[in-house]
Amino acid sequence: MKKSIITDQLSTDFEKAVFEAKKLKYDFVEIHSLWNKTIENLDNSEIELVSTILKKYKMGVSCIATTLFLMTPLYSNIENLEKFSEDFLVYIDTYENHVECFKECLLISKKLDAQFIRVFPFIKERGVSKDLDEIIDDIAEKLLIPLRIAEKEEQEIIVENCPHTYLPKGNIAYKLIKKINNKYIKLLWDPANSIISEYFQSNIPFKYLKLNILEEYKLIKEAIAYCHVKDFKRYNDQFAFVPFGEGEIDYNKLFTMFKDDGYGGFLSLETELDKEGVIKSIKNYSDLFKTI
Repeated sequence: MKKSIITDQLSTDFEKAVFEAKKLKYDFVEIHSLWNKTIENLDNSEIELVSTILKKYKMGVSCIATTLFLMTPLYSNIENLEKFSEDFLVYIDTYENHVECFKECLLISKKLDAQFIRVFPFIKERGVSKDLDEIIDDIAEKLLIPLRIAEKEEQEIIVENCPHTYLPKGNIAYKLIKKINNKYIKLLWDPANSIISEYFQSNIPFKYLKLNILEEYKLIKEAIAYCHVKDFKRYNDQFAFVPFGEGEIDYNKLFTMFKDDGYGGFLSLETELDKEGVIKSIKNYSDLFKTI
């Protein structure tokens, strides 16, 4: 297993973030937002600067964490999409332009020698009454176009289960990966997202809610190529992110299961916390990693 951390958890100043990550003994970083832009919105000179900084600190890239196929409609008009956060930077455009942007991100991934490109399974739109299996079929059809582009370049795509999308839980996103059945598209599993999705979506079919997080892992492990790790606690009808290792997810057990199953991929830290919480999470994460 390999450690990674999302750079904007440390700083939106990319060089500062990479410097900090290296000082904390990380050899890989995941890139989502930097210099108040998403990775897919950088121009050529900024990409060159990213490459220079990575070489300067001898830092590898685990994933180009794009926001492609999140803020683009699966069924409705782009004007009807609702942003779920003012803090999470996203690329908003038509599906056709997301595909064109994916082509550019493929070049970025090659330039930075990134193993994975992260995409999303479309933000959940209001008023859609289709059956979940039919929605999965429609998402699979839409993702086949970027997949064919990536396949030619032997670039791996990872789809994240996100609580704001049609596929909020890992065991639902798993059905998409099984449906497509192509070695170049795998699952980016976020176990915390799987649980907190129930706070954002009230109509998740019961059959997907029955499994605890360790049972979900056992079901979907064949599809997991990458994992985001963060932690949270529930307080009545609310939840709050807490430092890694201090919340509800038994990461000690989960990491042991990863190791026992021969998982050799990335475990990428995404705290969703302020600087103090990030520092505490990094320490707890490093301490746990030493024991497995």
